[in-house]
Amino acid sequence: MDEERFVFEALTRFNYFPNQKQGVGEIPPIFNSRRFTPEVVLRIIQEPDACDERAKDPESNKTGRPSKGFDFVEYASTRYNNVPRLLGIPHPQAYGRLAKCISENWEHMRGICDNESSKIKPYFHVDKRLVVMNYDSFREKVLEKSQTSFGKRYLVNTDVASCFNSVYTHAIEWAGMGEEEAKRQLRVKDNGNKHWSKDLDKWQRNTRRLETQGITIGPATSTVIVELILGVVDERLREEEYEFVRYVDDYVCYCKDSSEAERFLQKLASELKKFKFSLNLSKTKVEPLPAAIQTDWVAKLHAALPQKVGEGKKYDTDDTIHFLEYAISLNNQTPDGSVLKYAMQQLIHLLDGDWIRVTTDYVTNLCWHYPLLLPYLGMIFEKHEVQHSDYEERLNQIIIENSKNGRSDGMCWPLYFISKHGLTLNTLAEAAVINSQDCLSMCILMHITGWTENLQLAFETLSELDVYQRDRQWVFLYQAFIKGYIPNPYKSPVFEIMREMDVDFMPSEGNESLAESYCTHLEFADSFEPEHGPYTFEEFLQRSHA
Repeated sequence: MDEERFVFEALTRFNYFPNQKQGVGEIPPIFNSRRFTPEVVLRIIQEPDACDERAKDPESNKTGRPSKGFDFVEYASTRYNNVPRLLGIPHPQAYGRLAKCISENWEHMRGICDNESSKIKPYFHVDKRLVVMNYDSFREKVLEKSQTSFGKRYLVNTDVASCFNSVYTHAIEWAGMGEEEAKRQLRVKDNGNKHWSKDLDKWQRNTRRLETQGITIGPATSTVIVELILGVVDERLREEEYEFVRYVDDYVCYCKDSSEAERFLQKLASELKKFKFSLNLSKTKVEPLPAAIQTDWVAKLHAALPQKVGEGKKYDTDDTIHFLEYAISLNNQTPDGSVLKYAMQQLIHLLDGDWIRVTTDYVTNLCWHYPLLLPYLGMIFEKHEVQHSDYEERLNQIIIENSKNGRSDGMCWPLYFISKHGLTLNTLAEAAVINSQDCLSMCILMHITGWTENLQLAFETLSELDVYQRDRQWVFLYQAFIKGYIPNPYKSPVFEIMREMDVDFMPSEGNESLAESYCTHLEFADSFEPEHGPYTFEEFLQRSHA
């Protein structure tokens, strides 16, 4: 498989919905974009944006204005401080155009994979994702710091303030061709040799109603754009021979003295400013070396880890609870750190199964306060013999509580557990989900209950809203459409084309669409069809139907 095809598949099938973490994902695994293949994209992006619907001028009653782009689904993912971080899922037509633009121009952008300063950069991963947030192991950090910090006296830590939300999309062009050239091309009326970065800017804006400020957190396309821009900043810092690394938007630099540390911050701030970024001063710190590799709370947690006992070398239940009690205390003292989540990560695979009920009860109660722990409760449900019905009422209560604060993960994960383990969703929790109008939560609700009168009323309300507000619910609307519950909510045939190609964002396991099978064919065609080679998609469909 060539690089362009790998990137296209990665962006559409594996890095479309928020799915960049290593291990526990951002959204429940009931959602999956594997059926949203490049072949699907190539068909839907040919369709017009239905300008008569998206850009109608009510005063003049004209329908010919250019589209104002698309809106996107929001998913509020709770952080360690219980403040939601808004992730997004762009409309498939808008996202398809952006993904195609990146893949067909990959030869101009692939340098971001080789940026020696970036530690979380795009890479051709075995699981077919392009972006995975896989931070270095402790041993790798020790090795790197020991080599880089030798002979240095100061350590600088800083980050880009609100990085993804601060991206100025025209800075994509500045990074791609230089600011002066980008401004020169603005003065050229008929530019037959349009630079690829102009299209990237255009299609990125199209995913967010043509806004020039901010890009959606979640899809890998956004990481590619950030790496493209900050890669230019990194290059200019390396020209000054600073010894630094960057973790997405976090910079770490080792300096010979305090003057060099100050110059590094000034240079970084100056280069960021050229792309309309700024430093986060509240997270900027200069400290003398030597300094601990791990932050203070991480070191304390490791020191407090209980001893493994028994033949299976598991954590004793009492010691597990004591450790989590300590983590709660440490969490209350630590304003900037995911203490409880990190603590759960250390324990989850080695819990003692003999008294798992005690641990499960304790973790369930923690989840009511901290929704980011819900995926770990799911891992306990999966790995241990737990009477799931014992937690039915508490899962319903967690849904109701999180609906009040608009926390998508606090509703989606309990709904997923209820669906997966055949539990009962009570009427109060059902009403809470519908009242929240949280898109992905309503999708799982529909999966549990089928099409109810309450969901029909919710749909009728959405039908009266403008097209951009419908875009904010497009996943729910599409899943209802392919089930036959509602007519096409748009004038555009995009949903109909996707349905014809068997796209389902909540697919059953092991059931491949023909478009998915074609992706597998392309991957192995040279081995299994050595004389013919890969078929076109149309040829593949004909052979499949023969």
